[in-house]
Amino acid sequence: MPLSSALFLPLVLFVSVVTFEFSLADPEVSSAQPDNNVRGNSGYITSRNYPENYPNDEDYEVTVTLDQAGPQTVELTLDDFDVERCTLCDCDNVLINGDGSNRLCGVKNGQKISVDVAGDTFTVTLHTDDDVEKRGFNISYNVEQGESVC
Repeated sequence: MPLSSALFLPLVLFVSVVTFEFSLADPEVSSAQPDNNVRGNSGYITSRNYPENYPNDEDYEVTVTLDQAGPQTVELTLDDFDVERCTLCDCDNVLINGDGSNRLCGVKNGQKISVDVAGDTFTVTLHTDDDVEKRGFNISYNVEQGESVC
């Protein structure tokens, strides 16, 4: 058969790719779950969609339940923190609420905050208005070892 009369069909190759997800994270370290609850004496708290921008018009609350009741001090490190900055933090803001309250906004990477917790829970709430969207936050926390807060 002459080459000119041969019928050439394109060859299609199908390849199947299988991926496996695994984590090398310490099983004792906790992070925010879809139900917004975190458990343990150390872990991570992230804003919704982190590291993508958080949505507008939302109050997103994460409740952290510690291993035992206080009084105790929890150290939070703002590993990555980028929330809309405005006067008095009255637009987008993060409220860290143990026994007192800390209201935060702007860029505060690396800042450390100590929170006194009387019981076994504290909350971190991101309040957003209808204007600017930012990356949000990744906060690590750890119960400080040593003397309890009285």
